Amino acid sequence: MQHNFATRTTACGDADAGAMDVPYTTTHRTGEESAPVSQMNAALAEIRELRAELEQIRAERNRLAETQRRIMELLNVGSPDKLVHDIRNVLNERELLKALVGDL
Repeated sequence: MQHNFATRTTACGDADAGAMDVPYTTTHRTGEESAPVSQMNAALAEIRELRAELEQIRAERNRLAETQRRIMELLNVGSPDKLVHDIRNVLNERELLKALVGDL
């Protein structure tokens, strides 16, 4: 099995005496990250952000679905497709009643 290892070097570029071989993706200076590690950390942060956003969207979807279910129950509507049609009819009837009451 072959490993891709690099020897840690000093700021001058000389190999440290007695330095251990370390994977090339690790950091060699305190407080600095190599490009692959920082990219991975950025990707993980974005994944966490997207998961939180997904949970918010799911909660909002569930809330809206419950509202839709209650409206469908109130209007005695069997399908979501018919819901908009029936709400439009109810609003039109309301306008007609207002017009009739205004004429009295």
